[in-house]
Amino acid sequence: MTIADSTQAGNPGEHIRATVPFAIQNLERIPTKRYYDPEFFEWEKKHLWTRTWQMACRLEEIPNIGDFMEYTIIDKSVIVVRESETEVKAFQNVCPHRGNTLVRGTGNAKSGFVCGFHGWCWNTKGENTFVYQPHLFSEANIDPNNIRLRDVKSEVWGGNVFINFDANAASLKERLDPFYTNVGAYNIEHQRTVWWYAVEVPSNWKVGVEAFMEGYHVLQTHPQLMPKNARPATQQFAATQGGGSSLAARLAGADSAAVAKATNDFLITIGHGMDSWILEKDLTIAAGMQADLPENVEEAIPEYRRQLNDAIVEWNRAQGMPIADLNALEAAGNRPTVNPSFPNFFTLPYFGNSTSYRFRPLTPDTVIFEMRSMTLFPEGEAPECPKEPTWVDLDDPRWPAIPVQDFGNIPNIQIGVKAPALEHTSISRQIEGRISSFHQLIDGYLAGVDEETLTRAHRFASGPIDVPIVDIWTEES
Repeated sequence: MTIADSTQAGNPGEHIRATVPFAIQNLERIPTKRYYDPEFFEWEKKHLWTRTWQMACRLEEIPNIGDFMEYTIIDKSVIVVRESETEVKAFQNVCPHRGNTLVRGTGNAKSGFVCGFHGWCWNTKGENTFVYQPHLFSEANIDPNNIRLRDVKSEVWGGNVFINFDANAASLKERLDPFYTNVGAYNIEHQRTVWWYAVEVPSNWKVGVEAFMEGYHVLQTHPQLMPKNARPATQQFAATQGGGSSLAARLAGADSAAVAKATNDFLITIGHGMDSWILEKDLTIAAGMQADLPENVEEAIPEYRRQLNDAIVEWNRAQGMPIADLNALEAAGNRPTVNPSFPNFFTLPYFGNSTSYRFRPLTPDTVIFEMRSMTLFPEGEAPECPKEPTWVDLDDPRWPAIPVQDFGNIPNIQIGVKAPALEHTSISRQIEGRISSFHQLIDGYLAGVDEETLTRAHRFASGPIDVPIVDIWTEES
C-alpha cells in the first residue's frame, strides 16, 4: 500500500507500521530503541526536523531592524532577521557560492550579510548585492535567483518566531491548535523575558519532552505539591493549577476560612519552586486580598480563584499592562496548565506570566534544554532581553527546585531505557495519552504521511496534558 492509498483509505497506520523502524504497534507501549537507536535518530533528522514548525526565537531577541540570531537544530542552521519594524525573514545559514556558513550567534546586519570566504554580500531580504569579479562566473551561476539566500518559511505567534524548512507545510495555526489558540489567548506576545537558562542534558530529546507531558509524576517527583501523608497507592495524580485535586485534598474537612491561606501557601510553593509562572507580584496581591467566601469548601476554592483572578487583572491593568480576562478564559475552559506544542516546545501560562521549555536534540543521547521565565511589564520598564541563554550546569543552584527534581529523573531514564530486558515502556491509557499521540505523530512524519492527514492528526499532540490515549489516525480511543 502506498502512502497515498493508505491516506485515501483514511488510516495510514498500516503503512506507518510497515515502514518506520521501531514504530508504535501498541498505543500503550513505546519501543525503547526509539530513545537511543542511531538509525531512528537519523530518520528523525531527515524526516521530522525538516518538516515541523520549530520555535526559533522571541521577537524581543531581535528588537531592531537588522538584528539577527542563529537558530540551530542538529546539523541545520537558520538566520532569523528583523527585516523591518513589522517583518521578520528567515534564511538557511549558507552562502550559495561555496557553502560557507554566513553567521554565528547574534548580531546586526542592517548593512547586509557578508560571506567571510569570498566577500559576497546580501541584504536582509536575502537578495545578493555584491559578487567579487562577477565576470569570472557564467551568467547562470550568478543569476539573481540562483545566488539569493535560501528562504525558510517563518511565522510569528505570541511574540515567538517559528520556522519550518518545508515550504509547503500547513500554517502554524493549523499545525499547533489547540495550543495556538489556548495559549495565545493569554497575550504572551506582550510578555518579556525575566530569565533564560540552558543546559545540555544526557538524554534523548523525547525523554525530556515526555517528562512534562503528564501530571502523574507529581506525587513522587514533586511531593511538596501534594497534601501531607499522600501515598502513591491511594492518592490520585494532582493537577497543580491552584485549585485542582491536590489543593482540594489539602482542604478536606476544613472550613472556608482556611481556603485563602491554603491556596496562597499552594501558590507560594509553586511560585518559589518554579521561580517563574507565579511571581512575587502575584503572591503579594494574593496575600493582601480580603476574600468573601462561602462556607462550603468545594464552593470556596473556585470562588477564591475567581476573586484572585479579578484582583490580579485589576492590578495589571492599573499598571497599563494588557493582561487577558482570566476569568473569561477559565469560564471558556482555558485554564492555566502545561501546554506542549509538537514537537519540542512548551508554554505554561499563568496570570500575566508564562514559563516555556524547549528541547533541541544534539545526538541520540544528548539534548539542549532551555527554560525561560516571562511576564508583563509596564511600558518602558521591561529589561533588555538577553541575546542568548545563560548556560548553567544541571546542579547549578540557579535552577528552581521543581525543574531540579525533574532533572533527577531524565538522565536516569535515558540509562534505564537501554536495559536489555526492557523492550518497551508502558503508558497509562487514561492520562498519558499525549505521549502516545506524540510518538504516533513522529511516526507519521517518518513515514512521509501527506500534509492534510498530518495536520488533522496534529491536534492530538498539542494542548493540555493528562488526556486519554487515542489512535490519531482513526480518532478512536
